[in-house]
Amino acid sequence: MTIDRDALLAALVLAPATYSRNRFFELYRDPTIARVRRRASLVRSVVRHLIASGDPPLLPALARGGRATVSFEVPAIKLRRTVMLDDLEIALVRVVSQKRLGAPLDDADPHRIRVDEAVRALDVRE
Repeated sequence: MTIDRDALLAALVLAPATYSRNRFFELYRDPTIARVRRRASLVRSVVRHLIASGDPPLLPALARGGRATVSFEVPAIKLRRTVMLDDLEIALVRVVSQKRLGAPLDDADPHRIRVDEAVRALDVRE
């Protein structure tokens, strides 16, 4: 089974149970996919912390292929966190955070467009 890594990252952030270990055992045996699963877990934890902070920081603009540093604090648990995120990860953080906070995202939002592009790369035909 060949799967686009960006598409898998988006799927594992947006719907973590989509690719269960029992159903996609061969996928989980691939050591290169382990990094994608770890990055998805990181992105989901960043979203949780940003929502808990109550005042999410401004996320850097998307820069295709680049990485950006995102720093924030969660005073309630005395946490200061700094993470390096690539353009898709930043877009996922933005889209998922906005969704969980109930804030609408415009269809023309570059973050939403980037996530939609990644999801479209999932080839469900075999």
